[in-house]
Amino acid sequence: MQQATGRNREEVQRCKDLVDGIFGRFLQFDLRNGSIRKKYDSLKYTLKKLEQLLYELSLSETMGMKREAGADDEPQAAHDNAKEEDA
Repeated sequence: MQQATGRNREEVQRCKDLVDGIFGRFLQFDLRNGSIRKKYDSLKYTLKKLEQLLYELSLSETMGMKREAGADDEPQAAHDNAKEEDA
């Protein structure tokens, strides 16, 4: 979540890929009711959350709120507006 707050899409994608790989391994098991089934369900919801985060990050990038290198994670659109006001 911290990486998503900082708009670090690459790290969020890396986490999503990791969870997706683990989730794929869980699909190979015969999951009935039990503790492994609870872990499976937890992974499923975590994967959905990460997919939603990636979608929201892609929307924010489309709207011009990209992360700047070395910046204090201020949205790009707000940064551009501040430059226009100074001019």
